[in-house]
Parts: sequence; C-alpha cells; structure tokens
Amino acid sequence: MEFGLCLKQSRLARHSFANLNLSRPGFLTIMPFPHSPINVLTPPSRGICDVQASSLALLHNTFILGANSIYEKASLVSEKNVPSFCGYIETWVRFIQAHFKGQESIMFPFLSKYFPAEVNNSSNQHHGFHIGLTQLGVYASSIRKGGGAQFDPLRIKSLMDTFGDSLVQHLHLEVELLLPERMGDVNPHELQTTMKSFTSFTKKQGWATIMPFFLTHIDKSTIPRRAGWIWPPVSATASFFVLNVLFFYHRSWWKFSPFDNSGEPQGYLIDAGHR
Repeated sequence: MEFGLCLKQSRLARHSFANLNLSRPGFLTIMPFPHSPINVLTPPSRGICDVQASSLALLHNTFILGANSIYEKASLVSEKNVPSFCGYIETWVRFIQAHFKGQESIMFPFLSKYFPAEVNNSSNQHHGFHIGLTQLGVYASSIRKGGGAQFDPLRIKSLMDTFGDSLVQHLHLEVELLLPERMGDVNPHELQTTMKSFTSFTKKQGWATIMPFFLTHIDKSTIPRRAGWIWPPVSATASFFVLNVLFFYHRSWWKFSPFDNSGEPQGYLIDAGHR
C-alpha cells in the first residue's frame, strides 16, 4: 500500500523497523515508531485566519496515524493481543464514520453555500468509503466478539487497500478547501460557529473509546504555535479525565496507539513466543 500526498514527516515517520528483533521466542520486543506509508500533512500556518484549516488538518492527522498503526502492526500482533487490536480497529472505523456524519450534518450544509461542487464531491467520496470501512469494522468486531471470523493480517491489509489511498487523499483535499485563499467570501463568524458545533458533536461520540483514541494519536510536534489558540479543543479537566480514568476502560486497546496517555511516543510490545 502506498498512501500518497506526503507533505511533511512527523517525528513518528522518521523511524523504521530496522532494530525490530523477533528472533528470540518469548522475548518482549519494543516495536519502533511506525515508518509511515503516509507522512503527516503540515497544518497550514499562514496567519490567524487559517485556524479552522489547521484544526481540521490536525484532526485528520489522527486518522492518518491510526491507519499507519493498523497497517503496520497487523502482521506483528500476538495471538493474545488480537481482541485488543480488533477493538482498536473498530474504534478507528467508528471515529472516521462519526467524523463523516458530523461533516454531512453540520459542516457541509454551511460550506455548500460557497462551494457546492466541492462539497457534493466530498459527500460522494464519503459514501464511497462506507463499504470498505464497514467491512473492516464488521470483520474486526466479529473476531473480537467470537463471531466466527478468524484473524488474518493479510485480510486486514487487503480491506484497507480497498479505500486507504483514496481516504488519505480525501483527508488532504478537505483541508485545502478551508485554506484562507479560498475562504475570502465566507462569513468568519458563521464558520467559527459551525466548527464549534462540529467539535461539540465529535466529542459526544464516545468518551470511553473515541476520545482516548483521539488523544493518543496527537503528534504534538505538528501543532503550530499560535497566540490565543489551543489544540486539541478539549478542556484540561476533560482531557485529564479521559487520559487518567476513561483511558483504562479499554487500556489494552491503546497499546497500539502511537502515543501513550501522557502524550509520549510509544512502541508496541510483541510477545514473540505467542505470535
């Protein structure tokens, strides 16, 4: 799989699997940070007027890092960690599906007044991703819940291959739609109100699943510093509660996240004796 549109390497993308050693049975090996087939896009940073584009770019980055993690780790998961990995996959799928739902119901009605053709195209692409995402989510759920499906890393990768390249390209192009040079006729106050509603919708989708996933897929090195602007748009209290309480409801799922609950890069421990 060769996910495209590589604009900037994050601190995760600069590492490889060079020192991965699975030759000693039973030896716990720390997997290096994923060598991304997708490089993280650079959040636009040309002035305060592009805050919304930066926010969307950073949100999309979490989806991209999740795709990297699933694709890279599928072949490395030990048998005892398969249910947890499947829960991780299910959360990634639900997060993207919730994101699309929020865009369709909140963002697109507003943006279609200014960019009808682009919004219509983006909506059609969402529907195009639906089948692949649903198949991946159903497959992972069936494995985790003992529904009869057997875990096959090649099956995971082949399902992602059906929509992965197009999805990542789509994530890049949606950010470009919000760049300042294209937003000259858009009412900035209405845009801000719309994005706040969209953010509120997203945060209601899964406090014990989607929120821990979200907060453990944020590469702090890609967040632009801008006076008066803080990202992610989660209060310190809520963030603390998610990362120090709700995080532990499905703690084993987040071992596949690129960052731990303190925001530091983490590897994946592989029990080589139980592959």
